[in-house]
Amino acid sequence: METNNNAFQNNMPNTGNNMLTINIILKICGALAVIFLMFLPVAGCKNYSEYNVNGYDLIFKSTKIDISLIFFILSVLCGLAIIFFNKPIQFIIVSLSGIVTFLISFFIVKSKEGMQIVELKIGAYLAILAFLAIAVIGFIINASKKTQPISSQFQNPQYPQQPQYPQQPQYAQQPQYPPPPQYTPPQPQKQQPPKPKFCTKCGNKFPENFQAQFCPGCGSKIQFPKSS
Repeated sequence: METNNNAFQNNMPNTGNNMLTINIILKICGALAVIFLMFLPVAGCKNYSEYNVNGYDLIFKSTKIDISLIFFILSVLCGLAIIFFNKPIQFIIVSLSGIVTFLISFFIVKSKEGMQIVELKIGAYLAILAFLAIAVIGFIINASKKTQPISSQFQNPQYPQQPQYPQQPQYAQQPQYPPPPQYTPPQPQKQQPPKPKFCTKCGNKFPENFQAQFCPGCGSKIQFPKSS
């Protein structure tokens, strides 16, 4: 049985390794979004390829800083922040913020007089797709954590808790009675030899309840018969 359980656990996916792989993929997507914004054309004029600009030109070659450039820099910083985050909710917030700040920057430029011909280029589309991919994956991870997957249930089974039986009441200690006296059988009493009724020498009759040891007639010592 233990061999089958070990084989089953070895065939199960390692959730910790999967999460680490997904985090690395999201960080790579954030780095790609920064590369797309900085080094690929993000905006340009219609039908004029020589007027295409990228993020490097906007940040380091711009002569003045306006509100649209600030939002563009915020979008690039959102892509950089993804590299240092690990939680799904952080990926969602930062990636959506990167899309929103970039679009705000673009529409501010487009709303200026004479800039209606500005349009998005390949770098902008790829960066937006990278941010969207990060947000979608973050949503999936966040939703999967709320509903525990079946694999994790098998990997960390939670067995039902054993019932707690009530403890037996502790009764008061029984009083210590003195031990019963040991029975000793009565010892047989030695029977007194019967007293003689006549003196063996003079034939004098002794009175009843006679207790003396000498005959009152002749004065000789009374000989008591030996007990058998």
